[in-house]
Amino acid sequence: MSNPNFPEQFSAKAGKVDPESSSTTKWQGVRNSIGEHLGLEPKEVYVTTISSPSNVRPRFFQSEGATDASLLVGMCTGDPDQIPAIVAATKKIAAKRGVSAVLATRDGGVWSVAVILRPRGDERLDPLGKAFPEAVRLPV
Repeated sequence: MSNPNFPEQFSAKAGKVDPESSSTTKWQGVRNSIGEHLGLEPKEVYVTTISSPSNVRPRFFQSEGATDASLLVGMCTGDPDQIPAIVAATKKIAAKRGVSAVLATRDGGVWSVAVILRPRGDERLDPLGKAFPEAVRLPV
């Protein structure tokens, strides 16, 4: 389901979240929004805060929701210089598990999808790529 206002809605939902909060449900609005945009059930999407490359593995394996999801979403809150290492760590996990992953970043208070990682031939994330044409797309 394509939504031309999705980038603004995504940023607004993400902007309501305190990434430092210890709540396990804080990103549910973002999860639901992404799932609806892509036609995925909420249980297929797992969203978590990623503040450094060392967070990637623990975050994407920390719960049954994380391990059962077919789309991993990292909301990157750390130093922008660490994004390449976060991408590498996320790509490794997505490839090993055979799942897709998305990394979002915040610039000037606006959240956007920065990186889309997906197995070759997986077209489920095409609407996300159209919504965020500046996002880097990498195969896993």
